[in-house]
Amino acid sequence: MGIQYIQADACSTDDFRKLPQDDVYAVVNLIGLLPAYLNAYDPFAYVNVNISGSLRILEYAKKKQS
Repeated sequence: MGIQYIQADACSTDDFRKLPQDDVYAVVNLIGLLPAYLNAYDPFAYVNVNISGSLRILEYAKKKQS
């Protein structure tokens, strides 16, 4: 259907550099780390993925807005 799918690590600045820089129509955020699925709860990993990762995605989308 002509839809490009790109998998990237939301915690990796290098992965964001590999994402398209032009002609971005939509950004879908599907990240999430659930404490119930962790072997040992790591609050730093939880915050890094869920909060910092989401913020990176929002900043990327904001730059693509125009």
